[in-house]
Amino acid sequence: MQVSVADSLVTNTLLAVACIILSNLLGYYQPKNETILFILVLTLMLALIITIASKFALNFLFIDNTTYQSFLNLSLLVRFIIVFIFLAWCALANILWYRLEEQSATQERLLTAQNLSKEAELNKLRHQLQPHFLFNSLNSVYALTIVNPKEAGTMITKLASFLRGTLKRDDEVWVSVGKRWNIFSFIWILKR
Repeated sequence: MQVSVADSLVTNTLLAVACIILSNLLGYYQPKNETILFILVLTLMLALIITIASKFALNFLFIDNTTYQSFLNLSLLVRFIIVFIFLAWCALANILWYRLEEQSATQERLLTAQNLSKEAELNKLRHQLQPHFLFNSLNSVYALTIVNPKEAGTMITKLASFLRGTLKRDDEVWVSVGKRWNIFSFIWILKR
């Protein structure tokens, strides 16, 4: 019982240390080409180191137990295969984890860039249309002053409130239906 607990403790501790080393290594360095070859070589080396280190540690702990030492020598290949499979699984899980994080960050940066691009395009369009709209509106108001001076005063007030609203407008703020109707009626009067 004591031998099996010590064997398990030594092997699992070395395996945990190797998994932490593997996780840290893959967190900072992941080759873009030949990833599978890199993982195979790395896990083979770590599995070999763990198997040899556990053999020496267990031989040192149970130096007088020849039955256990012969069992340990017979089970080295099986231990190596089990450790290799566990480390390969750990490495693949870490690679998937870090790749998903990288992909999520890339997608987030792409969405931010797209939103900034759309916003810049809208601002550019808004800046191009506003002077043109202002000149057309002023020409319409001028024409209206000749035909109907009373309505021209109302138009100037509506134009001023429309331009004030355009300058203060935030894309995230909802505009009420009444304000929209005033804007549409103002534009309709201008086009008449």
